[in-house]
Amino acid sequence: MILGQAGPALLDLVGAAVVLLVVGDMFLTIFNYDGFTTLTTFFHRVWWRGVRIVTRPLPPRARPVALSLGSASMLPATVALWLGLEIVGFAILFDSGFRTGGFTLRGAAPTIGTAFYLSGGAISSLSFGDVIPRAAAPRTLVDLETIVGLATFTLALGYVVTAFGLLGRLENLHGRVRRHAEDIDRPESIVSRHFRGGSPGDLPSFLQALSDDLESYDQGLRRYPVVYFFHTRRTKRSIPQVFTTIGDLVALLRWGVPSDEAIAKDAFLVALHNAYLTTLERLRRSFVGPDPIRSPQPLSRDAFASAYARGDENEAVESFRRLERIGKDAAGANGRVDADDAYERYRQWLPFAHRQRVVLERVADRLGYERPEPIAPA
Repeated sequence: MILGQAGPALLDLVGAAVVLLVVGDMFLTIFNYDGFTTLTTFFHRVWWRGVRIVTRPLPPRARPVALSLGSASMLPATVALWLGLEIVGFAILFDSGFRTGGFTLRGAAPTIGTAFYLSGGAISSLSFGDVIPRAAAPRTLVDLETIVGLATFTLALGYVVTAFGLLGRLENLHGRVRRHAEDIDRPESIVSRHFRGGSPGDLPSFLQALSDDLESYDQGLRRYPVVYFFHTRRTKRSIPQVFTTIGDLVALLRWGVPSDEAIAKDAFLVALHNAYLTTLERLRRSFVGPDPIRSPQPLSRDAFASAYARGDENEAVESFRRLERIGKDAAGANGRVDADDAYERYRQWLPFAHRQRVVLERVADRLGYERPEPIAPA
């Protein structure tokens, strides 16, 4: 049966539109520097939503394994989507050709099934010669589909290899933190390990390397958003955990230690802080919700001084005091805290800590991890 009752011209238009859509989406996905696509991003979101639904009834110990397998299947599923839509588009074009007599059929009927049979053979270069194009346009279409199929297989292989390579950048972040921390759940152990005799030692060079790794991961996340969805059974290597540790390290060094400590104003720390905020914003805008995050208003100077002195009147102030206490202990700072300095550090820390907590909790919820616990939640 010929596809519907549509005329050949309409079928040609529909088939060509499908082919152009998928080829354009493939080239945008692989080559576009800003990671913008027309179809693949939507497909990834739907696929991950389906994986979450399917794995929800599983027992807690089996669920992380299933999620990691489901996320790994996203890349071959993407390639299958491209190839499948290309087969559909060309099959519609071939079905139109059957109607106009552009093919010689040997033991085959001019049906949509035969059109799909021909399309699948042309895209894989596996044809048995029972459906032969005899006009110039059908021959061109068959040759074109073969070329498109070869290009899709080649480009898709590079896409898969590159995407898996980008996952190594998140692993680099985790590995660098793990090597420098006595305990990855205690970022203050990085500070205490690098402070010797009241000086930060080689901590600035570590911050520079960490900033470079973070920027590399951010660039990869921008170009290949699919890497965001990859799930790991080892939660300490997950996006929420790694970024919580880095954010806590930034907060400790920028606002946990007194402002007169040289490390608090180190250029590499400022660069790491900026790179961290950039990646958090990318996670928020591209993956966990475009709605802006409204930071809580800081207390007035007098209200802060009262809560800071008492220590039990305001949750955010108490969290800041904990951050300050951990930072001073890790850096070995024993001087008296200036009230004005503490207030300025509190005002700068509060929006940073709130944004970190909200974004990473959203990421954890979307990816199926437990919510991370920052050392000083706002």
